[in-house]
Amino acid sequence: MDAQSVHYENLFDALCSARAKGLGEYVDLPQMVICGDYPPGKSAVLDALGMRAAESYSKERRFFTEFVLRPTGLYVDRPHFVVTIIPGNERPEDEKERLREFSREFESYMMHSIEHILREARAEIERPGFDNLLLRDTVRIEIHDADFPRLILVDPPNAAPEDQDTLSTYNDAVEERMIQYIQNPRSIVLAIIDRPSSPVEEPHPDDPQCWLPEIVRKFDDARERTIGLVIPPSEYTTVIPASNYIDLPKNEKLVLKLGWNALKEPPGDRVYHRSRGRYFLAVADLVKSALCGPVSFREHLGKSFKDILELYQKHIIADIKTQLSFCKAKTTRISSVPRSTSKHLGSLVEASKSFTALIRAAMEGDYTDTFFRNGEFCVSRRGDGVYWSPLKDLPGNGRQLRDIMRRRIDRFGKRMTKDGRAHRILEEHQFPSHEKDIRRSDYVEQVSLLVQQTRGSEPPGTVNSLAISAVFADQSRQWRDIVHQELNGIIKEVANVVKNVVNHIASSPNETQLLAFMNPAFERLKARVVGKVEGLLSTTLATQAATFSSFTVSELARDLRLSRERAGVDKWLKSALGLKESDGPKKQITVDPTELIKRIQSEVSVDLERQAAELAIDYSEAHYQITLNRVIQEFGSIIENDLVQNLPAIFDMRSVLLMSDAEMRCQTDAAEDVSTATDVLQEEISTLKDCLAMFDQLKVDAQASQDQSDCDTSTTEDTEHFNLIAIEKQY
Repeated sequence: MDAQSVHYENLFDALCSARAKGLGEYVDLPQMVICGDYPPGKSAVLDALGMRAAESYSKERRFFTEFVLRPTGLYVDRPHFVVTIIPGNERPEDEKERLREFSREFESYMMHSIEHILREARAEIERPGFDNLLLRDTVRIEIHDADFPRLILVDPPNAAPEDQDTLSTYNDAVEERMIQYIQNPRSIVLAIIDRPSSPVEEPHPDDPQCWLPEIVRKFDDARERTIGLVIPPSEYTTVIPASNYIDLPKNEKLVLKLGWNALKEPPGDRVYHRSRGRYFLAVADLVKSALCGPVSFREHLGKSFKDILELYQKHIIADIKTQLSFCKAKTTRISSVPRSTSKHLGSLVEASKSFTALIRAAMEGDYTDTFFRNGEFCVSRRGDGVYWSPLKDLPGNGRQLRDIMRRRIDRFGKRMTKDGRAHRILEEHQFPSHEKDIRRSDYVEQVSLLVQQTRGSEPPGTVNSLAISAVFADQSRQWRDIVHQELNGIIKEVANVVKNVVNHIASSPNETQLLAFMNPAFERLKARVVGKVEGLLSTTLATQAATFSSFTVSELARDLRLSRERAGVDKWLKSALGLKESDGPKKQITVDPTELIKRIQSEVSVDLERQAAELAIDYSEAHYQITLNRVIQEFGSIIENDLVQNLPAIFDMRSVLLMSDAEMRCQTDAAEDVSTATDVLQEEISTLKDCLAMFDQLKVDAQASQDQSDCDTSTTEDTEHFNLIAIEKQY
């Protein structure tokens, strides 16, 4: 074996050891992740690798499985497999040690044997008294076989819990961890293609991306880390056409940087749907042999994984050093805190975790925690016969942030629409009923005076932007007050939610201290939100001349004027013809054309100043409506993105670890164990040091191997040189 092959073998061994130690929790590590929307597709991958999965494999497995594939060689000359458990970092130390002790080794790697061991591993993970972290732990299966490439393959769970109440939580947990794997820039995604990601709709022929799983399209949109695998169907209902089976592996219709493969036979039992399998075996003849079949598939995966591991070797070492320096700095900071104040750090860390979890649940509308639970809903009948329920007195009120924000934003939009206008312009047939009401004729008269005062070089009958701006400013002068009132109300509601969360996670003496600690961060957040809202008002209320000449404003102004003119003509004609609102459309009337023409002529206006005033009002109204919608939408966006989404940051783990000594001394609530944060950091530092030592030793061994190789080459050349001299002397 050459030096390069030996180095890669050692590098792969170091990566496997680092993953077993939990380095993947702190540093992005290379891996290949099986990603498919349907279990038969994922089982086909195991079939192609030589591990024929029975149907019970998918039904039993409700955890993430990590396959470590190795070829047999000098040190391992027989096929066998080893099953171990990698516990999640969230587990207590005693549970971690217990799970790490689980190890089973067998001479054969038949799948039925693996399934038996997997049931044992699951029973160990779900041991009574252990935390239920089935989806956070990983079952590791290390398999040695002569046909295997060196590969780390992550297989997500297929089976779902039978309890429908926990199905949603289970699916969310699986999706969360899958996103963590696929977001990792050093992960290779093995995308299984056996049907479009949306089984309801037939994929559009011009959009081949629909065949990729949705999560792949979302997190690898450049398709730089994805390998496509097209498999024959396992059911007659599968909609994959033969053309896609042939075209996709060519890497032309849907280009993937790492390429494609195709399998020749249906997954599962060889006799399963045999006729369907024969059909796809015939179709497979049209696919290049280098892209089709298990052998080329294994070679493709092994080469792709080797390339990415060698590519990121230096980056992994650099990341370990960076993370190690960061952990050491945090440890130094914590250890330098006076003992009297460091007692409270553990409780603050736990309080921060609880606060973040609850505030995120409140933001996302996940009200499953008892903190959000309402009181008993009871409808009663009062003495006056009115039915009511004491919703405002229920304890859940003031905690359900998502519902509060929805109601407040809806209220803001309705209030701006209803009360934002300084004047409600009435037509001549309408009667005032509010102090804001003003007849159009009276309003036009006032605006006409404004047009005359602001006229420059414009001819009569036209209007400049100053008059339009003044009319708009007059109409929208109440916006600022409404926005400020609603913003203050929203901030108070958010502060109340934060206070309720703190009250829930902290004891009474410590509640005041925590709120005092969070107050500066909350005030900074509030100031940033207020500043953005003020900026929104400034840009929308300070209109520019170019705004009124935009196509949208001009078109809307034309439509407003046209609608009003049509309504006026309709009303005038009905009055001139003596028609009433109660008259039907088929009523017979007698019209004197001469008299009608005279009346029409008498109504024609030639007052250019009035026309200019009406034009200013129409343009102002068009700009008002467009700007109103913009303010409502952007106000809601600011509240959501700049206020709500940043709430966890006012008391997250980082803010706790960066507390000053004075802030720590202000926290007087007793903590159960001050060493909690330090122990976590020390465990992480120990893992990072061990892994760094392994990778550093690889560099030393590689350099020594290179030096030895250079020495051997030099010795060989010298020997050949001396032999040549001896031959020359002989002759």
